[in-house]
Amino acid sequence: MKRILFSGIATLLCMVAFGQSGTIKIKGTRLTYPVVRKWIQEFSKEYPSIKVEISPNAPADSLDIMILAYDFDRTSTLKTDKEAVYINRYAQLPIANSQRPNRAELQAKGFTDADFKKVYFSTQPGQVAIGSSPITIYKRDKPACAARSFASHYSSDPNAAPGVGVQGDDSDLSKAVKQDKNGLSYNNLGFIYNVKTRKVADSLAVIPLDINENGKIDNEENVY
Repeated sequence: MKRILFSGIATLLCMVAFGQSGTIKIKGTRLTYPVVRKWIQEFSKEYPSIKVEISPNAPADSLDIMILAYDFDRTSTLKTDKEAVYINRYAQLPIANSQRPNRAELQAKGFTDADFKKVYFSTQPGQVAIGSSPITIYKRDKPACAARSFASHYSSDPNAAPGVGVQGDDSDLSKAVKQDKNGLSYNNLGFIYNVKTRKVADSLAVIPLDINENGKIDNEENVY
């Protein structure tokens, strides 16, 4: 799988580089940067004459590749000289502060699809209650890629989602939850788990998904 994925990236970069000189500039969703850097590192071993770099401050019209982490309408989003290539998927999970008073209760029950809609899209900003303890919902202050993906899955408008807006990127969502025992949010796996230990990051707790919606987390659902 990794070989196939890298081969696809290598082909894409070669196609962009064909017939041009200079540097291939890449910009986009920051959650992808760690793996993109790894792709560039491996690509450079095979094609040392082609320079590729992440250029976060480059203007859009100077970019060769733009990475987006949400689904979009090709007709209205893409310019006539651009083409979209789908490379991979990513996952998002609900997170809470590990010191939350009713953490064990939430983790034993989990979240159903209805819980997601109730907590993230049907409440008012600020303090609300779920289970036996209040929560503070945190969201991105701007409808960036992860927020757009999360909202679109539930056919909701990311601008209308309730919660306390957090400036910065997705990593700042995790920081907000870590600093508030009542904090609740969602995030990408790379900002929930320590990528070296493969364990949930300090001060965070994952709220499991009650996939069969039987009101409890069964052993086969407890994979976090």
